[in-house]
Amino acid sequence: MSSTEWKDLLQHIDGESTATTRTTTSASLAQLRDNHPSNNNNNNNHVIEKNDVFDDVSTNQHPQRDNQISDWEASVSLAKAIMGAGSFALPWAFSKMGYITGPIFMTLLLTMSVYSIQLLVQCCSLLRRKLEQQQQQQHQQSQSFLIPQQCSYVDVARSTFGTTGARCAYIASMSASIGVCGSYLVFIASNIESLLETSTLQDKDPSTSTSTTITTTQDTTTTFTRTTTWIWMILPVAVLLSSIRDMKYFAMASFLGDLSVILGMVVVMVYGIMDTTPTNNSSQSWWGDNCVAVGSLRDMALAFGSIGYLFLVHFLVIPIESFMERPQHFPKVATVTFTACAIGSGIFGIVGYLMFETETEQIVLLNVRHGSVFVIAVKVLLCIDLILTYPVVMRPSIVILEESMDLWWKQRQVIQQKKTSIEATTTTTTHSEHHHHHPKVTAVASTTTTLDGRHFFACTILGVVAASASSFIPAFGILSGLVGGVSQTFLAFVLPPLMWTKIQQQQQQTNLHRSSSLSASILWDLPIREKGLVVCGCVLIVWTLHSTWTELRTTTT
Repeated sequence: MSSTEWKDLLQHIDGESTATTRTTTSASLAQLRDNHPSNNNNNNNHVIEKNDVFDDVSTNQHPQRDNQISDWEASVSLAKAIMGAGSFALPWAFSKMGYITGPIFMTLLLTMSVYSIQLLVQCCSLLRRKLEQQQQQQHQQSQSFLIPQQCSYVDVARSTFGTTGARCAYIASMSASIGVCGSYLVFIASNIESLLETSTLQDKDPSTSTSTTITTTQDTTTTFTRTTTWIWMILPVAVLLSSIRDMKYFAMASFLGDLSVILGMVVVMVYGIMDTTPTNNSSQSWWGDNCVAVGSLRDMALAFGSIGYLFLVHFLVIPIESFMERPQHFPKVATVTFTACAIGSGIFGIVGYLMFETETEQIVLLNVRHGSVFVIAVKVLLCIDLILTYPVVMRPSIVILEESMDLWWKQRQVIQQKKTSIEATTTTTTHSEHHHHHPKVTAVASTTTTLDGRHFFACTILGVVAASASSFIPAFGILSGLVGGVSQTFLAFVLPPLMWTKIQQQQQQTNLHRSSSLSASILWDLPIREKGLVVCGCVLIVWTLHSTWTELRTTTT
């Protein structure tokens, strides 16, 4: 997953996330009302209502597709979603999987990812088509329910599996968002520690600044402690930035992110080649002498998530496809773009591993310990880019939490008003019985306390959760692998095949909304390829959780 993955589509995704979450809140309030026995009617048989499926749109005219993007622009947006800070963990991932097994596994993952993306896009297209057909059958041209070109991952999940599907998508999206932000904090903290270490070594012995391998007496616990300290020192800045509501101030980070990632890769390749290429007078081994071609199964599980962290960006593809001038070209665009990114990332990962061999860091940029101004500038640029990206990536989770708090507060107000009304009625009745006249009843003012600090509170809570996760796992490769291997894998390999199969089943029904629950029968109705995706996704999730827990226990003991 890229550090600039949300930026180019920020003006679309930000508004969409806010509207989608607002729609969810409205739908929840409506559901509380409709669940009352007195409100049950034939229309309630429809699980999916207008506002439950899509963002608020005008029903008087077709939605305008502003800011349409060409095939090339869509390809660039996809590339930005893939390439980013996670690219610097690929050499470490290949060191765990092997320089042969790693690329093979990445190719298989890429193929599965592209196929599941096509399923996801088909779900969105089929859903629109079915609702349009239902609209025509019901002859509602006067109050037509028009389907907008824009929809989100959560919209598709809600339309197929109702509230349960939407909640699963929300939870997975929030955990991915928080996990990515936590990995950003680890990345920044590790680079700051690296810069300070390089500066200290230069002061002691300038000759050590050209060495890519530094022997240190610090144990793993001490290193983790220092990284954790920097994480909590960075957190206040990240929280303050995420509290800014207007995301336009972070638009400049898009260009900064692209530049920093490219320069970072150049630094690794150039300085790595300079310092690891053996000379005639040196006893240094040639590239790959200490590398493994096929890694162990235990190490492979740690590395899988780091690859998935890059390529499993399914919750971003629907907005990109929706804004294309020719959305029918999206499958080809996605295939070409993913292939090109895989080739570039694969070469970078293999070369990085062969250069640094067994000493490959989880952030390969940390292997470059030169004290040159250029190297320092690139590391600082990457840190600035990620701290500016943090608010953008955390934005959807902030909106979800903020709206959930608002819903809870409104429900609490309703209950309080009912209690106040009952107490006022009882008091009035008692007073009337004792005095035999009707006194003037003074209306009780409702408590309309507002949560003035709700937004900042949401930013703080989510920031603390992200920092806690990164403190518990202060290793970029492991944390990003956990996010990619669990949350992103669920959104990529588990939900899309299930949603696609559910929509295929709905095509055989006269009522599109007859059933929206996830029943056991759908698992048996899955075609072979889709069933394989779901099984692989579940296995990879369990595999990642087990290997991560084992690695953490080994590291701490």
